[in-house]
Amino acid sequence: MMNGTTRLTGMVVLILVGLLLVGAQSANARAEEGESRVSDEGESRTPPTEPEAEKKLRVSKVEGALRLGSTITVTVDGLEKYLKATGNDPEKFILYLNCKPHRDLQAVCAPQGGNLIFQIKKTSSSNGQWRNLLGRPFSRDKGFTYPIAVSIGYEDEQPLPSDVTDYPLVIVHKARFWFFVALFLIVLVLFGWLTRNSGIIRDSYPGLPGRLRTYSLARTQMAFWFFIVVASYVFLWVTTTEQQSLGNSTLVLIGISAATGLSATAVSSSKRSAAASKLDDLQEEKKVMETRLAQLAELMKNPPVTPETDKLLKEQAEKEGALSRAEKAIPAVEVELEPEKTKGFFSDILSDAGGISLHRFQIAVWTVILGVIFLHSTWDSLTMPEFDSTFPLCQ
Repeated sequence: MMNGTTRLTGMVVLILVGLLLVGAQSANARAEEGESRVSDEGESRTPPTEPEAEKKLRVSKVEGALRLGSTITVTVDGLEKYLKATGNDPEKFILYLNCKPHRDLQAVCAPQGGNLIFQIKKTSSSNGQWRNLLGRPFSRDKGFTYPIAVSIGYEDEQPLPSDVTDYPLVIVHKARFWFFVALFLIVLVLFGWLTRNSGIIRDSYPGLPGRLRTYSLARTQMAFWFFIVVASYVFLWVTTTEQQSLGNSTLVLIGISAATGLSATAVSSSKRSAAASKLDDLQEEKKVMETRLAQLAELMKNPPVTPETDKLLKEQAEKEGALSRAEKAIPAVEVELEPEKTKGFFSDILSDAGGISLHRFQIAVWTVILGVIFLHSTWDSLTMPEFDSTFPLCQ
């Protein structure tokens, strides 16, 4: 009887120990599952790191006219979440144009709905970048606008991925350009009419109609540089929207042409004044000689033979010689005072009293060469050129 009871007790103890072991394992499993769940929830609640958040940013849209002096709005997907997760300053973003960072173009306001606003401007430090973007308009794929890629990013980092790959950059303001072209053509036509029918670029000859006067090289040079500088200045304005100051070389060119024109006018006036004064002197001398010869002729009528007779005859011979010289000199001076009529534009500006002049030809050639260089430099680099001080500026 004792043996049966002992066996029964042992079996109960074994069953209880087994149940305890199974319960302990189940509790451990539940605890591990709870820890895993808590760990997973903790991980899901941890904010993403900055690189992971930045990978979700993407430029999706740009609004506004992309040109100097205007503002554009850049829409960035995921920007609000990124800024909340990282706490970064949105105004640290800079604009990337054609994958090139423009450090002067920073966001000017906090984002609203994932938007950043940029003011488009040009500074002295960004002249080179804008010269590459805006220079040489109307060449290759550049017209009034130029399609470029637009993105944003931090300085010295790669730009964000962007869906905006061909946004139109306004190179030349179309309305201003055509207005200026029309006005410039009207002025050119008016100037051409004045050139043909007046003395606007001709030598000054009192009493001779303007259209018959000879063309002046100095005044032609002055008009040439006037139109070159005006065209360049307005071109830069319609391209960069800036009212640039004239450089030293430009002022030198304008000054040389103006000084040449004024000096030529002064020299021409001085020559005419000298010739007119000489003619007056010769005519006065002729009149005096004629009067004195008339007096001598009266004295020599039936003159008595006296010692004074030889003196009168000698004086008469001298006066007659002086009168003869005056009479011969007067026509030559009158020719100098006679206004020369035009022989044609090129013949007039290249010729002096001895015909075609090498000096005048040199001035004309250098003026044209410098004008072409001036226009090409303005078109290519969006700035008026600065010539070296030793360069032969049509002196």
